Amino acid sequence: MSSPFTEYINSAILKGQIMEKIITKKEEETRKFGLKLAKKIKAGDILALIGNLGAGKTTFIQGLAKGLGIKNKITSPTFVQLKIYPASKRGIKNLYHFDFYRLESLSSLESQGLEEYLKNKNGVVVIEWADKIKKLLGPKTKKINFKIKNKQSRIITINKK
Repeated sequence: MSSPFTEYINSAILKGQIMEKIITKKEEETRKFGLKLAKKIKAGDILALIGNLGAGKTTFIQGLAKGLGIKNKITSPTFVQLKIYPASKRGIKNLYHFDFYRLESLSSLESQGLEEYLKNKNGVVVIEWADKIKKLLGPKTKKINFKIKNKQSRIITINKK
């Protein structure tokens, strides 16, 4: 199956979890995929994004934010770890955008109130570099992996369970 902006490779059962793999062929397609996913998420969802630098995590969030009615320019909160954007779609009040690229220890997150954000039912939490805090993420967290295929293409794997 193909769409104008993604090529579906397959859906498979891997280690008991349904996965979907998608290839985007340029940045704009990665943004459009985020926009498409915004139609499916709901308040209280947590998206854990995993991938190397330049793999498309922030680009994906830009599309997701647009799909949630956010007009602000979306950039990674690499130095501040959190940016909050007011949303205006389907009962979602805020997008909580975390970036843990520079995180040195889990103990520093307690003082920042991460646990409260993860329990929040009015917004959507999106975490870049989520692999650094995987011990804190619950079983309902939706994991999305980004892999660089070549200069423009990305392989995005979504845990659908």
